[in-house]
Amino acid sequence: MANLRNKYKPVKLEALKKKVQQEDALVGVNQGGSDFLEIKEGATNKFRLLPPHDGADYYIMRKRYWLTLEDEDGEEIRRTVLDSRAHGGTKRDIIQEYVNYCKKNVTDKDTLEALTHWKDGLNAQHHFIAYAVKIQKDGNEFGLLAFKKTVRDAINKATFVEDDDEPIEVDPFTDVDDGLPLLIRYNSKPNKKKGEDFYDVQVGKKAIAISDSDLDLFDQAKPLTEMYVGVYGLSQFETALEGLKFFDAKFEVDAFDDDSWLDTIETVKGQYDAIEDEDDEDEDEKPAPKKQSKKPAPVVEEEEEDEEEDEDEDSEEDGDEFSGMSRMELKKHIKSEELDIVVKKSMSDEDIADAIRNADSDEDEDEDEEDEQETSGSMSMDDIRARLKGK
Repeated sequence: MANLRNKYKPVKLEALKKKVQQEDALVGVNQGGSDFLEIKEGATNKFRLLPPHDGADYYIMRKRYWLTLEDEDGEEIRRTVLDSRAHGGTKRDIIQEYVNYCKKNVTDKDTLEALTHWKDGLNAQHHFIAYAVKIQKDGNEFGLLAFKKTVRDAINKATFVEDDDEPIEVDPFTDVDDGLPLLIRYNSKPNKKKGEDFYDVQVGKKAIAISDSDLDLFDQAKPLTEMYVGVYGLSQFETALEGLKFFDAKFEVDAFDDDSWLDTIETVKGQYDAIEDEDDEDEDEKPAPKKQSKKPAPVVEEEEEDEEEDEDEDSEEDGDEFSGMSRMELKKHIKSEELDIVVKKSMSDEDIADAIRNADSDEDEDEDEEDEQETSGSMSMDDIRARLKGK
């Protein structure tokens, strides 16, 4: 454990201050709820924050949206998608673009109120996520801590206090041996007249060392950078589009019948096409050896494994048009047939071929279902996808 204690270092304040400024540029007025490690109301919750696995960030901002979609049975479900600018490094996010479109083109008061409704609207929720240990009498608990901007500001207020004689160089919270606990008290109904706020944040006076067992759990946990940095891609973009399509139809905005909005969709999607093209070029120049990825691509769902293995064996024995194709030929087939498949570096050539076979089968079933459905004046998601793939 001595090596782990030497491995994790507290955070430099200069880097943390710059990080806070960058976050504030992305944070809006509205805040969301909390999750992960519980912050109990009416009680003093004691946490020990942990240092970063890598880099200078011991916490990361999570910006996300709640959306309503329909599942395969037509039932309404709620899903979250991250913000593309905050978690994909892009210049534009499709949900924010839709909100801007509505504010510019919609005059109906009820629709505009629904757009920014605190519960069912399209406002972004901001949390700050850190690894922490919750200190409790009946046993400590390791996990992720999600806290609001008000808590983050209180943390930084305590962190950035400097003495001319003894300037602080590292934060007081994240040293695994000498870090101070963070005390958070939550009040859902503060008395504003008495100066109360939703959160009261204090810094403990006595250092609490992280135990060897909690430090071991932390060492094995996935770094925050892998969870929230550069993780937004086409799959989240499409989920966001489905949610926006549902909202658009419910409130009769009809943005998806407007060429200017469809052009915006194409422009925003182009951000991810450019990234995918870069990945393809890298693959062509220097093919990566086949190995199991730490993050399997969620392109093909593997249900009833035994049956799929049998089908794979039959395909290999009998052979089909995809069996002898190279990786580049498989990609060209996907583009020419406008198949809804994202090729990841972790996929083998056979994985791609299987995805094509499954996609062809799914499209045949979709065509049968579409023949039975009534069409409306508004563009369907399939129409939108077709337009995005090259009209």
